[in-house]
Amino acid sequence: MLVWQSQLLFMIDYTKSAKFFWDWFSGRQFEYYVIESLDESQQENLINQMLIQLQAYCANLYFEISKNLYGKQELIISAGGDPSLFNVVDSLVRAAPEFEKWNIISLKPPVLENFEMNYEGIVINTENLFFAPLKMKDPSSKISLRLFLENYKMERKEDYLEAAWNIMDSMLGERSCAEDIGYLDIEGIPNPQMIEFNINSGALFRISEVRKYVEKNRLVSSQINNVV
Repeated sequence: MLVWQSQLLFMIDYTKSAKFFWDWFSGRQFEYYVIESLDESQQENLINQMLIQLQAYCANLYFEISKNLYGKQELIISAGGDPSLFNVVDSLVRAAPEFEKWNIISLKPPVLENFEMNYEGIVINTENLFFAPLKMKDPSSKISLRLFLENYKMERKEDYLEAAWNIMDSMLGERSCAEDIGYLDIEGIPNPQMIEFNINSGALFRISEVRKYVEKNRLVSSQINNVV
């Protein structure tokens, strides 16, 4: 998967519409379809062109391109995890025409398999990551989780926490991470020999179970809010 985010600074023209962006992309869609086969300078040029057009529609958006089945590519429009821009992204994607070679996706979808993340030299394999729910004072509030990692280094707590949020963003998808998770923490595993015992007793969960847990508790929260 190719991921690009921009720090480009330029005057933002909010008069540019969704149609303007999609008309622009339609005329260049085949260049982006083969972007991985191009040399580095060509890729960089296309990346910058796309970011300028996308951020002319709305600042602080970025995009990902990933391969899909049946010869298609996915163009994922992301709000960078900013919930205030989710509606903006949704509107842009709804305005997209049908493309023969592209699926257009609003916000980053969840990653459905285990993966390895490298954040500032901190390498975390999700196979070695576990979580425990934290009790919420208000059952209708967002979900609180504590993540556990065997090779956790306390002296880099802030970096580990940032890595944890990035992992949640990938595991749950951009929308769910922002809308469902209210608090996240990460710690080491005090007694790795007790992992299986804690899993079997329901005190600890493998991170691969986090989507199921969030969906279940989102439903509970929704039911409580509807009653209220």
